[in-house]
Amino acid sequence: MGDFENVILYWLTSYKIPATFVGSFFFGETVILTAAVLAFRLDWSVTSIFITAVVGTVISDLIWYGLGKRLLDASRAKKSGLAKRYEKHVEAVSKAISIKRPFTILLYFKFFYGTRIITLIYLSVHRMKWRELVIFDTIGTIVYHAVLFALAFLTASGVYGVLDAFHEYTLMLTSILISLLIIKAITIWITKRTEKK
Repeated sequence: MGDFENVILYWLTSYKIPATFVGSFFFGETVILTAAVLAFRLDWSVTSIFITAVVGTVISDLIWYGLGKRLLDASRAKKSGLAKRYEKHVEAVSKAISIKRPFTILLYFKFFYGTRIITLIYLSVHRMKWRELVIFDTIGTIVYHAVLFALAFLTASGVYGVLDAFHEYTLMLTSILISLLIIKAITIWITKRTEKK
């Protein structure tokens, strides 16, 4: 294990809830998955760890959204990496998801590594309403964290150690398919509700 992993383990085992909050705020999945596995293994309050991770992630997302447009403008003026990454990905994000369906974008970006900050900047530039952002980002974060905690539970209970490679992939693909179907149903339901208003 590397130094970073040892530091994470030390802080999480010493300070559980505060370390989970700070870790989910700054480091994301690395700390969240570790905290979830420890919660299942060490009989911590899984609910407390889950809620803390959700709150830390949502607050972090709101800050990135709030600062997004200003950071992008400053990055464009300096011609730095953030502006280059944004320009590279903005066209794909624009084509993939319409800003008229904020739930879709706030749910799916959680599942694609490296798109979180760029997506939040995109939403900031397109002036998504704060209320919609908070609601949809929270729902997306809860769904994403539920998947992470399910994986942590399987890891902590030793299921992965017992399953051979075929069963692992089958289980993962089935979980992903079921998650996508649930997400699609929720997206359709919320979209219909918001379009009626």
